[in-house]
Amino acid sequence: MNNRLRDGTFRAKHRARARDVLRDALRTEDAMLDWTRKYPRDPWVAHYWWRLASLYSLVPSDTAHGRELVALERYHRYARAR
Repeated sequence: MNNRLRDGTFRAKHRARARDVLRDALRTEDAMLDWTRKYPRDPWVAHYWWRLASLYSLVPSDTAHGRELVALERYHRYARAR
């Protein structure tokens, strides 16, 4: 997760095509959902949802904005669960 989020953020900040960054972020989100289901008490879960929301915030699209809101909701859910 860390590498995917770091690379995606780098690419988004360095003007990679928005659709490519979004596609990779959506794949990362799918992997994070699997991870969250398997390890809901992992202390890093909330942190990575925050980072994914931050990545989505860099992508100029309505889809990314919607996914950002979902990631923030999950961040808050798992931050309280600690």
